Amino acid sequence: MKYLEKYITWQWLIAILFLIALFITAEFATSSQLYEPLNKNKTMGWSLKFNLSTAHVKETYLAKKVADDAEGLPILEKVGTVYHQSDGPFYFVVITTGVVDTVKLKAKWIAVNAAGSINQIIGEADNTIDHSTLFYFDFSLPRIWPVGKYKVELYFNDKLDRSVDFEVAIDK
Repeated sequence: MKYLEKYITWQWLIAILFLIALFITAEFATSSQLYEPLNKNKTMGWSLKFNLSTAHVKETYLAKKVADDAEGLPILEKVGTVYHQSDGPFYFVVITTGVVDTVKLKAKWIAVNAAGSINQIIGEADNTIDHSTLFYFDFSLPRIWPVGKYKVELYFNDKLDRSVDFEVAIDK
């Protein structure tokens, strides 16, 4: 025992026991609440919740296809916030960072005020990714796009991350 007393002081022992207790009771989750009951039906016992995820959307932009590369993938060009009717299919590019676990991306294409449609969902798509990446959603109509105002809503793990407005103008 004298050997252990020489290297382990009581302060270190308390610190180690505290850390063990903390990790036994901690729930690692991605919750916006810092504290919540361990059992929702009982108020005895609380757990500390940690959000260890740094995954997020770094950037988004609207684009159109200008050509295909050697592998048949689209070469995209940023368009700002205005497409022309013949630019379709329209692309919504999403750049993520910090992704180390599976996350879900979802895009909803909405006609805000176009051809008599007011705030009508005209299409949606989702995908899961498991690493940081540049990802795009593409959307086209079976006819030319009606002139008007639109938006794309981006959902990151089922939560609205951002909404990007754009308009479709008459071809030049």
